[in-house]
Amino acid sequence: MFYKDVPTLIRRIVIPGFWTTVYMLAFASVTCTICGELVSTEVRRLSRLVRNMLDVSRLRDQGIPRDKLSDFDICEAAGQALLSFEQRINRKNLNVDIDMPELGLNVHAMCDAVTQVLYNLLDNAVKFVNEGGTLSVHIVSRGNSAVVTIGNTGGTIPAEELPLI
Repeated sequence: MFYKDVPTLIRRIVIPGFWTTVYMLAFASVTCTICGELVSTEVRRLSRLVRNMLDVSRLRDQGIPRDKLSDFDICEAAGQALLSFEQRINRKNLNVDIDMPELGLNVHAMCDAVTQVLYNLLDNAVKFVNEGGTLSVHIVSRGNSAVVTIGNTGGTIPAEELPLI
């Protein structure tokens, strides 16, 4: 279908090709090269964002393909994601409250997608906590599900912004 091919065309060819042309013409000097590299990095990031949005749309429309699901320990995934924030946690002198099953908790899901969600939640929790505050990661089993709660002692999201999330 044509309408699904247009975002792919834009993401894979038009945006990078356009930026490469602009970069070569406008950012030839050494001084501007740094700016050009920053913009190029952002173009790649936005291309990944478009790809992720298309993936989410496809998952919503078609469901999650069974071959994309796997069994993995969500506690281990959360621990690995948390480790990637160690420097930022130390810089802000944060206390970390972790409550997870000692033996882990296996789930059947898309590991990469769940890991990305964990990373995004931890990133926001670290970003919006006050210095010396507390970052919490709690995982419990509830029926056939795992419930993950990531929080902090920072301010809450204003009520008028909640619908935007």
